Amino acid sequence: FDLAPIVCLPDRSIRLQFIGEAGVRYALRASSNLVDWIPIATNQAYLNGLLEFNDAETSDRPMRFYKATAP
Repeated sequence: FDLAPIVCLPDRSIRLQFIGEAGVRYALRASSNLVDWIPIATNQAYLNGLLEFNDAETSDRPMRFYKATAP
């Protein structure tokens, strides 16, 4: 994956953009400790491979880690 710069939105959510394989469905998971991972979104890559995920659950967490996987 190629990761675009992470964007903090005005509502304090985070926008993540990855470049993956076009047409492939990816699952995004998040963790605050790198042990427990929770699914937060599943999206299909656009024809150019771009994937966009928004995480609205960031305002009350001091640290958050992400991983995207294809099934």
